[in-house]
Amino acid sequence: MARIDIRGDIVPTEFGRYYEFLKHEYTSPKTVRDSIALAQPDEPLDVHINSGGGFVVAAQEIYTTLLQHERRVRTHIESAAYSCAGWIAMIGESEISPVALLMVHNVMGGATGDYHAMEKEAEVLRQMNAALCEAFCRKTGKSLDEMLAIMDRETWLTANQ
Repeated sequence: MARIDIRGDIVPTEFGRYYEFLKHEYTSPKTVRDSIALAQPDEPLDVHINSGGGFVVAAQEIYTTLLQHERRVRTHIESAAYSCAGWIAMIGESEISPVALLMVHNVMGGATGDYHAMEKEAEVLRQMNAALCEAFCRKTGKSLDEMLAIMDRETWLTANQ
């Protein structure tokens, strides 16, 4: 089995060099693609997750990359799958350590400007919430409204839950 680690901050590929310079653990779309490239074409992909999350767009790219190999993917939440790391955990078969946690919350962002800019940002964040909920809906069978309510509450889930 090929091992793919989702550890530390989830960041855009272009941020990787800064994390390397600072010697901070990170995962980027490129690190995931590079790990997949080292695997044999039909080799199972074991994705080990221990991450507090990070940048939404980077996690979306990682999710979509792994989704292309979904039948080969097994995810293992070792300790933490918080925020956007939780979406990645929704790929393939899943296993969660009895001491691990998964946390989901609304997408966060920011805007500057007048009330039009703030209203526009609010709408973009709602659309991103709905789009990202699809990963949870696919995995759990819950409706979009149920998942959005769970995200609204910033929900922490144990392995038993």
